[in-house]
Amino acid sequence: MMPAPRQRGARQLRRRGESREGARAGESTPARHPGLPDAVRRSPSNDRLALPANHRLDRARVYASGISNGGGMAYRLACERPDLIAAIGSIAGGMGTEECAPGRPVPAIEIHGDADPLSPYAEGLGPIFGDYTRGAPGTVAFWAANNGCALETEKKVTFSSTDVLCEQYRACKADARAELCTVFGGGHNWPGSAVDLYEMDPEVNWWWGYQTDDIHAHEVIWEFVKEYRLVP
Repeated sequence: MMPAPRQRGARQLRRRGESREGARAGESTPARHPGLPDAVRRSPSNDRLALPANHRLDRARVYASGISNGGGMAYRLACERPDLIAAIGSIAGGMGTEECAPGRPVPAIEIHGDADPLSPYAEGLGPIFGDYTRGAPGTVAFWAANNGCALETEKKVTFSSTDVLCEQYRACKADARAELCTVFGGGHNWPGSAVDLYEMDPEVNWWWGYQTDDIHAHEVIWEFVKEYRLVP
């Protein structure tokens, strides 16, 4: 997630990619290739995250987050290993229509630009890689239903500005809320990032699109997930 957790005593763990030859974006787009990393694959001898022993972590407060394909990773972990992940956050991520049955409520927040050219905001086929996704509203609605939240008409606005609207499903089982922050006109980027690639070179970085600074994505995600912990 970036600075927010580190400033508050949390540890940020990144999985380093292996065999990274070739076009990283196209090959990894679906975030659903067969098999899970050893760190999260379920087996009799591996019921816990494979974290280094020298990391003194509260395993009840392990969260998954990422941008783009990393957001898809977070959703996949929530679907397939909800016993390990207390809550998830995604930025410009996509969730396909494959079966997902976590068996428990999983708090989830999505931050997504409604003009994202790579990971479509609306349900349907992505314009670049052609993967079918639920879209940002559909993804959050899925988690709201999974979490037994109140009807969509009872959503609460948690943040509003010219650029951004954050709406949260409430009254959920185990208080496992689901939230969508829509960036109006936003592209495929990290809101609040210190580097705006589109401004640097619009022709090359066209996919980055408009970036808002009304919110800092890492702060929004951290404030959301930090309240949750796994209950045995």
